[in-house]
Amino acid sequence: MVPTLTVDNIVKRFGETAAVGGVSFSIASTDVVALAGGNGSGKTTLLRIIAGALMPDSGSVIWEGQPLRCGNSRDTRNRGIEMVFQDCALCPDATVVDNLFLGREPISALGFLKLRQMQDEAQQMIERYHLPIPSLTTQTRYLSGGQQKAVAIGRALLSKPRLLLLDEPTAALGVKEQKIILNTLIELRSAGVGIILCTHSPDEILLVAQRVLALRRGELVHNKPIGELSRNELALVMST
Repeated sequence: MVPTLTVDNIVKRFGETAAVGGVSFSIASTDVVALAGGNGSGKTTLLRIIAGALMPDSGSVIWEGQPLRCGNSRDTRNRGIEMVFQDCALCPDATVVDNLFLGREPISALGFLKLRQMQDEAQQMIERYHLPIPSLTTQTRYLSGGQQKAVAIGRALLSKPRLLLLDEPTAALGVKEQKIILNTLIELRSAGVGIILCTHSPDEILLVAQRVLALRRGELVHNKPIGELSRNELALVMST
């Protein structure tokens, strides 16, 4: 495996607490990796550092041999890494298509939105990845939790990322909607999109991931292919 992403000795403290305590690993851009652990294990903090949304106290994140500018999410996105946050970060009064292009709307030479282009690109992306997104003109406040997650994932996919970071994408969803989102992740895996999936669910990991990075109290305790761990072993290493 030629590493595309290398996390090198990342440390992040909040006061006296070490949320991430010297974590290091390397993955390829086409890997589907589960960043696993219980509440307080440090997985969300680590994911936000990789995404450039949080500055580490020390350590580095290297992408294709070049260090990312830690704490600079724009640099991370420009390199082909996108993150979907747990709260989705949607504008509830805006339509689906407006949320999909939020902050990256195509503008004509006269300063007008290229609405037709936005609709066409959005529809192509939805069909390619089989996202459960309804009418593009619906306000997102009227969507179900699973549909809102799909919009947030779709917004990240429109930039054609090489690596997608997902923070608890099935959290607070019902069983049916969880299945829809997990099927979407399987579609992305088949399309060659690299994924780091932050989750505390052994069942989700076994369904989607190829490798497991397990954190416990901010430390990396396991880095193994999924085939080397049974469900019981996985649940054990994820326990706090």
